[in-house]
Amino acid sequence: MRSYLTKKQIIMLKIFDWRRGVMPAEGMVLHDSLSIDNTATVRDALKLFNKNGTTNAPIIDKHGAIIAFLSVGDVLREFGNEVATAALADFYSYVPDLLFTEERQSEENRFRKILVQKVTSIATKRVVFVDASASFKEVCQALSERHIKKVSVLKQGKLIGTINRKDIVNHILVNLAE
Repeated sequence: MRSYLTKKQIIMLKIFDWRRGVMPAEGMVLHDSLSIDNTATVRDALKLFNKNGTTNAPIIDKHGAIIAFLSVGDVLREFGNEVATAALADFYSYVPDLLFTEERQSEENRFRKILVQKVTSIATKRVVFVDASASFKEVCQALSERHIKKVSVLKQGKLIGTINRKDIVNHILVNLAE
């Protein structure tokens, strides 16, 4: 099996003591966390997601404290079901007299207004996080019980990184592959 982890990441993973089941969350953070500044717009966030190949990130204030969490799901909820309608309309736009209506123009204006809103206006305010000292079990519980894909890790109230489901799988594979 080919590992996509760096040598440093593998060394960090091997620190975990599976017999005792204790590895602080801080040791599981293998990458810098992508975060969104609270002054960013929805468009800024979507560009950031696209550039970094992710679909969610915590929103932080100027002090580095997490104040909300934004996901593509939050954006889609804001757009509503009409997003699919607009995408289909764009696909068939070669028939302008059928599609260029006041309703479509109004819909596009609504989408544009959403894109210039501050991310905090549509983000989830109840952020799930774990402390840097949280155990492997606690991280797994945070992800599974809340049905989320990524959990933020805080140390002294500041974001130090995130742990996602793929990180958990990598931990398991590296430590059980021996």
